[in-house]
Amino acid sequence: MVPVKAEICEYCAGNNLGRIKSILGSRGYEVEVTGCIGLCAKYACGRINVRIGEKEISTESLDEFIKALEG
Repeated sequence: MVPVKAEICEYCAGNNLGRIKSILGSRGYEVEVTGCIGLCAKYACGRINVRIGEKEISTESLDEFIKALEG
């Protein structure tokens, strides 16, 4: 099975970048950190913006991000 690619916006992740990478990696995603993945045009900048395959996740906190992954 080919791992699904998860793209993280480095700027939006901020201090949470390491934790987000760890969470996604532990769930088997192929993690890629990019300076900007373009989701700031769609969602507010400063949120945690991640693209997993076709799915977009934009949350205000790390706790919300974890819940969005589980839901």
